[in-house]
Amino acid sequence: MSYRIKAIKLYTRLVTNTLIISLFLYKTFFMSNIKLFESKQIRSIWNEKERKWYFSIQDVVEVLTNSADIKQYIKRILSRDEQLKSNWGTICTLVEMVAADGKKRKVQAANAQGLLRIIQSIPSPKAEPFKLWLAKVGSY
Repeated sequence: MSYRIKAIKLYTRLVTNTLIISLFLYKTFFMSNIKLFESKQIRSIWNEKERKWYFSIQDVVEVLTNSADIKQYIKRILSRDEQLKSNWGTICTLVEMVAADGKKRKVQAANAQGLLRIIQSIPSPKAEPFKLWLAKVGSY
């Protein structure tokens, strides 16, 4: 095999590996990320198939309520709002997001439309500013 063919094969392998690494970095750093609302972190991830952002429900509820036990707060919301409870499986989906410890975990997430429905059940003075923020970050 000539040196020219070897060089072309090596170059092709290098370009392919570079593209794979670039795609991985793009998905890791740009398609899943942290969004800030009033300097509080909200995990998000882009769903390319649906062309929508999904946001961690736990993060959103925590930002709006400052509750010490988010899971219990969500349970209380669902017990008060039967319609939300019956549609919870449609509104929420499990997606992989990076947790505080750096590990990927499946968390409940919702797109902007789903979050607006959940927010209706949260009595919070931060609800209106959050809706305006969501309209900006959840629309692109």
